[in-house]
Amino acid sequence: MSESYIKNHFHDIKRNANAIEHRLDDTYCTLERVLEENAQVLELAQKNRANYILIDDEYKINIDL
Repeated sequence: MSESYIKNHFHDIKRNANAIEHRLDDTYCTLERVLEENAQVLELAQKNRANYILIDDEYKINIDL
């Protein structure tokens, strides 16, 4: 996710945090921490030439579970 996407959608990110994981306590999940961790992951992906999708705008995906 781009920095601007995270800043503009942080409330949505927090609200949907339990979509995959069931966290008992996510008070550690702050805007600053998400930005920092996301920057580290993006840097590693680029450094290792990994394919990635940079979400910078609306994010809609349909997944059959």
